[in-house]
Amino acid sequence: MTDAFLDLHKLPRVAKKEFDIIEPQVPKDASDLLFEASMKPDDIKYIILSHLHFDHTGDVSQYPEAQVLLGPASISAAAPEYPTVDESPFDGAIFAHARNDFPFDKGIDFFGDGTLYILDAPGHMQGHQIALARTGTQEWAAMGGDCCHHRDFLEGFSRDIGVSVGPGSQAGFHKDPEDAKATISKTQILHSNPEVLVVLAHDANIDGCIPLYPEKLNGWPERNLKNLTRKGVLTLEEVKARYN
Repeated sequence: MTDAFLDLHKLPRVAKKEFDIIEPQVPKDASDLLFEASMKPDDIKYIILSHLHFDHTGDVSQYPEAQVLLGPASISAAAPEYPTVDESPFDGAIFAHARNDFPFDKGIDFFGDGTLYILDAPGHMQGHQIALARTGTQEWAAMGGDCCHHRDFLEGFSRDIGVSVGPGSQAGFHKDPEDAKATISKTQILHSNPEVLVVLAHDANIDGCIPLYPEKLNGWPERNLKNLTRKGVLTLEEVKARYN
């Protein structure tokens, strides 16, 4: 599951309009990290995207042998895409590499051996999905994508999810708030399991605490990674230093 290969210059014009607000920084993208592990672009056979928002997709054309796998209804929800429609925030270049939608409603055992499950996690947008990977005999890592945007929601609903103002002038951060709440509730159950480490894409409190590829996540319980969080978010200087 990837939040992937972000080339800021290739993004749709509408997405770039938000740069003054979100100030994206990409010192290294996924391809840089793979290169550091001596992996070549042709080595990548599958790219599983959590959803089609620009900060979770990127330039999949760097991986010509990869099959890009999306959640159900992702393509239909994003069409018509950029540049066919200039006002669309969804990059149509991804569709050229997306060779099929995942044909599932609830989940799939991806390799058929119980090591990786792709789970339907609706709410944030159509086709949103999360991944549950076995990292050891009694340990799992759940890659939560944008099922929620702050780790406080993993502990319970101390506040409601935003439904008024969201990115791109949309109403809130989730396309379907009720489905999003149901997905968050299920993710809370995962989080409450001591054998599961839930990692959210936008959880700034784990920046610098969770190892980056090519470092391994295996053995995270012994390293107490589930309870190792920051008191504050990383500064821009810390972000740059982390990738140098």
